[in-house]
Amino acid sequence: MRDNCGQSITSFNVCALGSMAYSQALSPNNVQASFRKTGIYPYYPNAIDSSVFKPSEALQQETSSLQSIIQPSETEVDKFFCIKEANIISKKQATKRGNT
Repeated sequence: MRDNCGQSITSFNVCALGSMAYSQALSPNNVQASFRKTGIYPYYPNAIDSSVFKPSEALQQETSSLQSIIQPSETEVDKFFCIKEANIISKKQATKRGNT
């Protein structure tokens, strides 16, 4: 930024600038460091403290109580598709009558 003070970003140079930043961020050293830090390679399951996953457990408990509300029964699903099928058939028949 300091090297290019006073210069504007235009539609002509935005791709070049973006690709330079992208290449620098995804350098082999950065990618390897991120795999090491997260414990993906070399494999280290304790690289991230398990306490950081606690919010996801709270969300899991909250959503499991809502599952019965969100998930329709088989009868409701069958009824929904029967109605849709009847609508499609009636539209087909109306179209056929209009074409003859």
